[in-house]
Amino acid sequence: MVRIAAGIPKGLRFAATPDAMPIAEAEALARALARWEPSDDAAKLLADRAADARAGQEYLDVFHIEDARTWDPNTVWSQLSSASPDRLKIPLGRNPTTGKTVFLDLKEAAEGGMGPHGMMTGMTGSGKSETLLQFALSMAMLHPPEMLQLLLGDFKGESAFAPLAALPHANGGVISNMAESAHKLDRFEDALNGEVARRLRI
Repeated sequence: MVRIAAGIPKGLRFAATPDAMPIAEAEALARALARWEPSDDAAKLLADRAADARAGQEYLDVFHIEDARTWDPNTVWSQLSSASPDRLKIPLGRNPTTGKTVFLDLKEAAEGGMGPHGMMTGMTGSGKSETLLQFALSMAMLHPPEMLQLLLGDFKGESAFAPLAALPHANGGVISNMAESAHKLDRFEDALNGEVARRLRI
């Protein structure tokens, strides 16, 4: 399924190299596809994909990333220090009324933050996993692994954090399905205690 259009839809930017072909081959492809008509399902799928692409670009816009192909996190990481007011501060999204970026600051209240503790509740399908994934990814995008280590685990065997397992910040990868494995729960506890001990040393 393809959609051929001239130019770039408003609000979208290239984040990949598209396939290319000579004009003659493109014309032959168009003729071969001419007998087919897009179904309602196809139109809905294209609309969903376009909405996903716009949402992805809006996410990057919050970080002032115009082109994901050329963005280098090391440039951001090198500007952050332990005394920086932007340490442990991440954008969560935009206020739907004002359009301004909403930030979450995990520093202690004495440092001008909101504090490092929190809790999130919600029904199944309400977006908890997506929110946590975005939160962890945002933290990793803005903080070097020397400053931020993530301990990623879940009790139900879900794979929400799987895309983050390869990050240099992911201490021990992702520990999953801990509710049914005492060994995994012990492993997660060891990883947590080890990280606490490391932080006490520094």
